[in-house]
Amino acid sequence: MSGASALRRRGISSTFPEGDAGPILLSAAISAFLAQTQAGTEAMSDADPNEKIDSTFRNGSLTAAGIILGFSLNFISVWVSNPNDWSRIDILPMLFLTIGIAIQVKVFADLLARDSLIAVKYDRSRRLFLIGLGVVAAGIGIALVNDILGLGRMRMLG
Repeated sequence: MSGASALRRRGISSTFPEGDAGPILLSAAISAFLAQTQAGTEAMSDADPNEKIDSTFRNGSLTAAGIILGFSLNFISVWVSNPNDWSRIDILPMLFLTIGIAIQVKVFADLLARDSLIAVKYDRSRRLFLIGLGVVAAGIGIALVNDILGLGRMRMLG
């Protein structure tokens, strides 16, 4: 199946001969995709600012956030209670872990609030939680790299 016939099945047609239309059809397909994406974005921006989510959905997200926050807090407590000495290189992963956990705690508190059932606030909390999770993961990654390379004194791998 050629690219032109595949595009025609998706509703994108061309008046050019099939052999010469490759780059032009690709350009038309990209333009059509961008137009559809822009239309979808405009429809999303017209959403009701007072739209609410179901409390069951929020409760599941709250549970997941609490469990992941618990894992993050457990990791940092085990790492801090390690009897090895600290060095300057250990400050960077500790900074990432602390900031990421602080973001997760803030999101957890936001999800406990009554107004977290408003879709806009829920979406904001969800995005912020994923950022916090990424920051914690970066801190753990930095600590692992320090441990593997033998740069830090706080051993993670034993």
